[in-house]
Amino acid sequence: MQKVEFILLPFATKSLPRHFNLSKPTIGVIFLSLLSILILSAYVLLDQATNLYHNWQLANLNKDHVGLLDSLYCFRENARLMYLDLVEKEQTLKEISIITETNLTQNVEPRVLNRSFFPWEEMQDMSDAFKLTHLFPVEGIEKTASDKVNAVWQALRQVENRMDFHFKWADNCYRDMKTKFDQWSHIPSILPAEGAITCYFGERRSPFGGPRVEHHRGVDVAGPIGLPLKAAADGIVFFAGCMPGYGNLVIIDHENGFYSYYGHCSLLKVVEGQKVKRYQTIALLGSTGRSTGPHVHFEIREGNQPANPFHFIEEEG
Repeated sequence: MQKVEFILLPFATKSLPRHFNLSKPTIGVIFLSLLSILILSAYVLLDQATNLYHNWQLANLNKDHVGLLDSLYCFRENARLMYLDLVEKEQTLKEISIITETNLTQNVEPRVLNRSFFPWEEMQDMSDAFKLTHLFPVEGIEKTASDKVNAVWQALRQVENRMDFHFKWADNCYRDMKTKFDQWSHIPSILPAEGAITCYFGERRSPFGGPRVEHHRGVDVAGPIGLPLKAAADGIVFFAGCMPGYGNLVIIDHENGFYSYYGHCSLLKVVEGQKVKRYQTIALLGSTGRSTGPHVHFEIREGNQPANPFHFIEEEG
């Protein structure tokens, strides 16, 4: 068996060097032992470094996690306020729908919205139970974050869809209300002047004397000469001039089959073909034509058939 001779030189001495011999297997065993110790030391150091890095990474993840939880809490509070605002608008739109007689095309119960807005009931507090640990793998973190993000987007889509529905709902109510208001604005519904009603619609004894009974086709409102006369509704002046019996007369076509007559005027303020609005001054009260005193003779006709004005208006006072 071959041996290897080791010579040990003493440090800073002049004595004779010592030496000893080792066999190659012995040297191999010593080398492997030293190598094992070196690998084990490196593994221990690497494990400690890895743990330190993971703890640092986990601390940063927890910090971000707490920040995200705070953001989710803020979002949930904002969503709650949006939900309450939508519920309030829902009630307002229902009232508007009743007024405008607009049919609802969609109806979502508040509890359905509530479930959409509050999908994170598991977040009760910010205790250590909600902090990440080594037992919570990255895959779990990603899945939890993905679930919460999906819940956020789902709630936002619910809000967006509901707000879009509210806009359409309000637009339908507005269009229906505008149509109804336009129809109402063309229905003669006010008296042309304030004053005493001296004669109503219907049969009456002739004011010019004698036993003759005649049919009065409108109402007479007395007042001082020069009192402004107002249009009873929107329309277009069909006639403005003098007519036997009526004297100076204005006829307004309300574009819905109804016509309003304003007779015995002292002065006309409109011309034929002119558009007029309700309450617009169209003439001045007078006593022209077949009249026994200053007043305005007010008629409403459907086509050519006289109608009682008080079927359209209410007498004030």
